[in-house]
Amino acid sequence: MILKQIPEDFRVDEVYDLEHLKNQEEEIANPRFHYFILTKKDYTVNRAIEQICRSFKIQIRDVHFAGTKDRQAISTQLISLRRLRHGWEEDVRKFNEHFNDLKLEFVGMFPRRLALGDNIGNKFTITLRDLTNEEIEIMKKNFSKIQKKGVLNYFDSQRFGFMGKNPVIGKYLLRGDFEKALFNILIAAPENRKEEHDKFIKYLEENWKEIVKENKWDEVIKKIPSWLNQEIVLLEHLKKYKNDFLGAISLLQKKIRTMYVYSYQSYLFNETLKFLDKKGEAENYEELKLVSSESVLDGEIEELTKHLLSLDGLNLKSFEMPRSPTLKPKEVLRKVWVDVKNLKIIEIADDELNSKKQKVVLSFELGSGEYATNVIKCLFEE
Repeated sequence: MILKQIPEDFRVDEVYDLEHLKNQEEEIANPRFHYFILTKKDYTVNRAIEQICRSFKIQIRDVHFAGTKDRQAISTQLISLRRLRHGWEEDVRKFNEHFNDLKLEFVGMFPRRLALGDNIGNKFTITLRDLTNEEIEIMKKNFSKIQKKGVLNYFDSQRFGFMGKNPVIGKYLLRGDFEKALFNILIAAPENRKEEHDKFIKYLEENWKEIVKENKWDEVIKKIPSWLNQEIVLLEHLKKYKNDFLGAISLLQKKIRTMYVYSYQSYLFNETLKFLDKKGEAENYEELKLVSSESVLDGEIEELTKHLLSLDGLNLKSFEMPRSPTLKPKEVLRKVWVDVKNLKIIEIADDELNSKKQKVVLSFELGSGEYATNVIKCLFEE
């Protein structure tokens, strides 16, 4: 099976309630936030935002969104912009003409910025390729079971970032080891990265101790690929303020910084869910905690959580984050089971991209923070 052989194979459309968002703060007479539908193809949200900021001459802090979307896909999602200059309509026109794989459609003026979780969910249309007849039969057997029961609500690889580095970065932020956190931010990269990027990562891995000890940030800046804009900003700060790793990390958008900590919480959740599933006890739970410093646990879950934290040199008090209190996470309850809504097989046909194989086109809807790839894995699980 091949998922996302081409970006068109994975389409995700954000589902939202515009009337609810518009009426949340009626006391504001003059709404200040411009809402747009952003359509992107083969772009990360962060990369798309960089292009928007450059085109509209605004700061990253002036752009907000409700949820991240896959890079290798065609996706639509709501974003909010503020501080647009006079004549912004012309900026939109030029933006849409300049970028083939990014498009903005103005929705209206709203009283507040978008926040994470403001979306209701996502609708997926997915083409799976290179399938054998046996795989098709397995999918058909699992189909009705998933329609009735749903799937376990694991966080999937998208939550954990390039090379699975997000929870590693989160661990070091929780430990207050900002040097190691920043190092892992700099070396996190997609698997299919350019050769220039790969050489830069190897250079950092081989020379990091010397770079830090001797403040060789000038040399690092000369070697970094010029298109890694965000990373260059961090390095320029280290050059100017001599190894101020916390200060450099603080230059990242707050959503990105908190994402690292949330990712570590997500790792703990996944390990707990895996533990319960192996014991055949997952069906006994409706929700599990994404733990914080205030969490009260008991029994086997408490023992498991303490063990996992201790392996990383942490405990529940680590979530207080006294050196970076703005990143302190809250306890969140997350459903153990996902209800897969409107699960349908749209088409089973010969695969035009893979000789003598078949393709399946599926559609379904999930709630906010639930992963389509979990559904796919369960559909084809023997």
